[in-house]
Amino acid sequence: MVAVHINGDTCSGYGNCVLASSKSFDTDDEDLVVLPKEDVSPDEAGSVRLSSESITVIAD
Repeated sequence: MVAVHINGDTCSGYGNCVLASSKSFDTDDEDLVVLPKEDVSPDEAGSVRLSSESITVIAD
């Protein structure tokens, strides 16, 4: 599994990560990006890595 964390200091808030990887990212009622799950499968990790530079991906 790969742990995913949103870096709020560098996130621009455009939601590009949601568009690129909707299985791994979502938005809440205030249109802020949230993680439905913090661990993604290795198969999903590639799209998560490409989705945004504001995301820190840490392989366990």
